[in-house]
Amino acid sequence: METFASELHEILDDPGFDLVVIATRHHEHASQVVRSLKAGKHVFVEKPLALTWRELDEVVNTVTDLTGSSLLMVGFNRRFAPASRLLKEILAQRRTPLMISYRLHGGYIPLEHWVQGAQGGGRNLGEACHLYDLFRFLADAPVKGIQASAIDPGTLPYRRNDNFCATLTYEDGSVGSLVYTALGPKAGLPKERMEVFCDGEAYLLDDFKSLIRASDGKVSGPAPSPTRATPRS
Repeated sequence: METFASELHEILDDPGFDLVVIATRHHEHASQVVRSLKAGKHVFVEKPLALTWRELDEVVNTVTDLTGSSLLMVGFNRRFAPASRLLKEILAQRRTPLMISYRLHGGYIPLEHWVQGAQGGGRNLGEACHLYDLFRFLADAPVKGIQASAIDPGTLPYRRNDNFCATLTYEDGSVGSLVYTALGPKAGLPKERMEVFCDGEAYLLDDFKSLIRASDGKVSGPAPSPTRATPRS
């Protein structure tokens, strides 16, 4: 069955659809999630789930009040990468908290791009949320505190929420540190790199192509290429 429509209600009112996939611009996500859940649909929504606390509260209240079996899933993908899942298995028996260091070079996006404005909410909410989800997945503990600092671009055409450091502490004692920047080169550098330290060991992931144990260089997955950068998304 194929249906072409410009209004969401035409899909929500159709009992032939059980699942709604929301891939609209970010400012529409929360309201469309709420409407879809209230219509009894399962929902897969691309990140971010919401742009404001008010929107998030509305989604949470809707999920809490559900009387049916509708499911909601957010499109966070880093935790589902094979290397991330393998690392999670390795860390299952850890004795110490984690020290996580993550660098994401997102590439420059012009200030007039929709991602940078009210429709996108900026790249901290729009993309860095992937990494906060990954930190939570690896630490397996609630967030205890958040600190952040950003550049001062002055009159230069850069955004503060394109270039910042965020540190999250967790109730198990773990710390996750993210450096997000758009100031680097377009080529020659992998987009993402993570180092995780615990129990006298360290694990390295470059663009999720492989997981390397630092003490002996053991590689799980295909060996990374130091000269090939991941295309910008």
